[in-house]
Amino acid sequence: MDQFLQTVNYSSCNEDWRTELEALQINEHDRILCICGSGDRVLNLLPSHPQSITPLDMNACQLHLLQLKMAAIRALDYPDYAAFLGLFNAMDDAKRLSVYISQIAPLLPKASHDFWAAHLNMIAQGVLYSGRWESHFRRAGSCLQWLRGTAINQLFACKTIEEQRQFVDNNWDRWWFRTMIRFLLSRLFSKWVFGDPGFYAFADPEMWLGDYCYDCMLNTMKTHLAKDNFMLCLIFRGNLGTDLPPYLSPGDFDEIKGSLDRTVARDSVNGDLIQHLWSCDAGTYTKFSFSDVPSFIGQQAFERLLGGIIHAGEDGARFCIRLFLSGQRVPTKYTTPITSTSASATTTTTTAAAQTCSTADGTENTTTTTSGTAAAETLEGWLELDEALADHLSLIDRAFAYRFYVGTIRKPHF
Repeated sequence: MDQFLQTVNYSSCNEDWRTELEALQINEHDRILCICGSGDRVLNLLPSHPQSITPLDMNACQLHLLQLKMAAIRALDYPDYAAFLGLFNAMDDAKRLSVYISQIAPLLPKASHDFWAAHLNMIAQGVLYSGRWESHFRRAGSCLQWLRGTAINQLFACKTIEEQRQFVDNNWDRWWFRTMIRFLLSRLFSKWVFGDPGFYAFADPEMWLGDYCYDCMLNTMKTHLAKDNFMLCLIFRGNLGTDLPPYLSPGDFDEIKGSLDRTVARDSVNGDLIQHLWSCDAGTYTKFSFSDVPSFIGQQAFERLLGGIIHAGEDGARFCIRLFLSGQRVPTKYTTPITSTSASATTTTTTAAAQTCSTADGTENTTTTTSGTAAAETLEGWLELDEALADHLSLIDRAFAYRFYVGTIRKPHF
């Protein structure tokens, strides 16, 4: 886990921004707490015009990447911005470094400036596909082209969903390909090759990971054209294709550029999510965009996360939590409405500011980060889960392997 927190793991886009926006229903009054990731999760929310966005990540490298992308947006027009990141091959390595040194580096906070000064090779090649996740996909894409190049080209040539469905049933879905995916996504192989705890640390022991991902992939192939699906393009062709997220789209660039400085908090949070939630004043946020945080915490920490959302959210706040391969459950105590007679019985026994992360062997490492006094967490409201919306999002999400917890925070009025 230490190595995972000291490198850029995600650099482009690995979640569908459309389902995130549908889940959160953002308006101009919203104060959003958002997992940073590659920075795309933050930037993709800007066209919805929230009041503020606070990025948070345990991995400082991901926050430095966000700062780099924001500085590039401020300094460049769209063609140069896209070329600088590596979306288009319109800049060579020397030109990228020249643009960085002369126009972008002066706009970076010192910590980010120092980080990128030690990683100029990533900037030279274009940071968009330099993350560990993207690098794995590019290597996998090369192998898949060798194994199934003709079939991949035929898949991406399909012009209608019906044509693609028939092709998938008759030509794509092969027992040997499923067997290969099952092996590649086995816990042991994933841990050795990917080094991403999301694939193994808290994966549901009852889930066959390869079969689950393969079946989800087949479902999205029968729902969205491959050529219009950024994740399928990334997996099989090593790039995002034409299905671009807002922060990489020419149509949204000027809007994002104009709202960047007044919306994104200058002080990102580099720290533990659960600790931050419980350290906030009650009602600090109105929306929570939490990516697949459950991939990195166990059930006990997940329940502390739920309590923290209730504490830090105002009445009516919305949340979106993705589940990748993990299987955390929401206990009924977090979904049971609080009445005046039940309010005194809603106290849990966990630590208010416990910091939890997953270690390399998949166990939980929990330490108290307050002055040493363990305070009881009192549930100040409850979660109103929208299971119908969650099921709908799971079916249409173009990143295809996610399940969802979405809903609204309710607080009593008595």
